Amino acid sequence: MKPIILFIILFSAMGFAQEFHSTSIKTTGRIYASQDTLLSITIDWSMGNTKIKSLTANTTFNMINTVNGAQISVVVYNSGTFTVDWTCSEAPIVWSGGIAPVQTTGGKTDIYSFIRAGGKIYGTYIQNF
Repeated sequence: MKPIILFIILFSAMGFAQEFHSTSIKTTGRIYASQDTLLSITIDWSMGNTKIKSLTANTTFNMINTVNGAQISVVVYNSGTFTVDWTCSEAPIVWSGGIAPVQTTGGKTDIYSFIRAGGKIYGTYIQNF
């Protein structure tokens, strides 16, 4: 048996071949994930990058499974006068100007976008749709 084939067989049998594969995917094109209608207040970054929530009460969203380089958008519809807050125990959330936005009320939709970079989550928003 040729030495290279023997090496591959031994390498695989010992379990070292698993060291060569990764769960990360890098792409230069677009990746689409199905949108997720939030039934809870937990925003799990590992479960897609677009979330939709219709408020039925004042809500504090909690982000989990954040990863540097990942982005997520959350579309929030407010039929009443409900408030929104954002938390994450994995990284601080910072907003432009240092002030978190106030959710638009009275049948309006706001869109929040987040990106985690350098250990922080940067939040931006577009309001009053």
